[in-house]
Amino acid sequence: MPHPNWLIIGSDIDFLAQHDVRGVFAEATESYPTADMDELRAWVMAQKTFDPRRNSTALVLEFLDGFYGAAAAPLVWTYMTAFSEAARAVGGLTKYGGPTAGWLTIDAIMASAAALKRAVAEAPAEFQPQLDRLWLTPRYLVRPLARSPR
Repeated sequence: MPHPNWLIIGSDIDFLAQHDVRGVFAEATESYPTADMDELRAWVMAQKTFDPRRNSTALVLEFLDGFYGAAAAPLVWTYMTAFSEAARAVGGLTKYGGPTAGWLTIDAIMASAAALKRAVAEAPAEFQPQLDRLWLTPRYLVRPLARSPR
């Protein structure tokens, strides 16, 4: 299930550092098969808590390049921004919106799926397991829509 807070996690830690917070308890996500990009969240939070001066977007891009490979990284970024922009368009996220959350539009789901399809096609074999896991999200989202009477 996507929860597109990927690009704001770093700014949350920036805020805490600016207010002299010295300790943070942070979680990436629960460990379940459809958790969306929990490795990214955990890595960015770890990097930002170690050095809050690091640029959050640069950290995300660095992670994508290393975890998904240089060929797939820009396409995974497209996946992320499709959901992030959809959430921003409706005023933000809800924590437990499920597949019916207002920001989970058909357009966002289809744009993210198209980007991941290209990423899988272009990435070397060594990055396929990570991309296969990321594919769980569009599959999870499309399944309830397939049963919709619309």
